[in-house]
Amino acid sequence: MDIYAITEAEGRGILDGQGVADLLQEGADTEIKPKWDDLARLYMLVRERKPFHILEFGSGFSTIVMASALKQNWEECRDILARQSGSQAVRQILYERPQMVSIESSKKWMLNTREKVEKGGLAEFTDIVFSNVSIAEYQGQVCHFYDELPDVVPDFVYMDGPDPSTVKGSINGISFKRSKRTVMSGDILKYESTLLPSFFMIVDGRTNNARFLQRMLLRKYDVIYHKKADVTTFQLKEPRLGIKNVFGWEAYSDLLKKNNP
Repeated sequence: MDIYAITEAEGRGILDGQGVADLLQEGADTEIKPKWDDLARLYMLVRERKPFHILEFGSGFSTIVMASALKQNWEECRDILARQSGSQAVRQILYERPQMVSIESSKKWMLNTREKVEKGGLAEFTDIVFSNVSIAEYQGQVCHFYDELPDVVPDFVYMDGPDPSTVKGSINGISFKRSKRTVMSGDILKYESTLLPSFFMIVDGRTNNARFLQRMLLRKYDVIYHKKADVTTFQLKEPRLGIKNVFGWEAYSDLLKKNNP
């Protein structure tokens, strides 16, 4: 299945089949309804790639779906971990227990998502934090940054925030209050120098922002715009740093293979 070409109905079916759709309860009256193809895509990506640390810009139903996938990844290996606590693969997973952090520029939506996370039994895998967002310049280009960023080394990033209306300030009279001005997050640029091989990012819509990042990022990436899904993906293309640089899908799949011949 091409995960960048699934339909709404297929997406709903996937999440129903995995028991995730029941967790996607609507909260606030003004909340955007679940977009099933996008949510199923995120779920499948996390299940396949098995990241150790997810960083999400924005929060909402996507938070629930990715946290559910992290939890399922972990639970598949938990019993094996209890029996095989001496192996190198197990030590790596114990050290890199999967976790995600979502950064939100709206306190209303932060609280809305936190409530859903707690109701869904996902709080152990998810942290949702608030930060203001301010206009800034990066190499002479107008963009914006969250004032406080999570102190993480993400191997999977989902960018669907912030809302441009929450960006504070102006530069030479330019602001993000104009409806025609697209969002222009520069936050991943702050993380780039310490990203590890296997890093993956998906930008939901925000094509102008994705093109800005493609121009500004310094390392080598496979960048693909998936037109039907209207998402852009970035895959860091570098050799691993050494034997301790274990990728998520390797650690999990090796462990499962050794214990399920």
